[in-house]
Amino acid sequence: MKRMLGVISLVCTVTIVSGCFPWRSPERVRKYMSMDEALADKETVEFLDLSAGSMTNWPNGLQDFPSLVKLSLRNVKLPELDEGIGNLRGLVWLDLANMGISSLPESVGGLSAVTTLYLGD
Repeated sequence: MKRMLGVISLVCTVTIVSGCFPWRSPERVRKYMSMDEALADKETVEFLDLSAGSMTNWPNGLQDFPSLVKLSLRNVKLPELDEGIGNLRGLVWLDLANMGISSLPESVGGLSAVTTLYLGD
């Protein structure tokens, strides 16, 4: 019995290590780190991460990304969010953490596709 369990364990280990499973990793979405970079390719931008920038105003043209599903404004110190954020109807993931905002514009309520919303400070 011990020997049989050892053989079964070995077969399972070999199968897992050898990559016999047809699983593939999901396609990686390209992350754009600046508005300039994203605007040059605006039709295909899916993930825009502006968290590393030092913006002081709402980014012009943000609503012009028809494929945008993921947006990070983490750590960006804007005085408030622009009502225009409600125009990003395709967003699924939105990170507004550490922005120092105390309220959200009503238009955020129209982002019905959002499944993940980070607001932590």
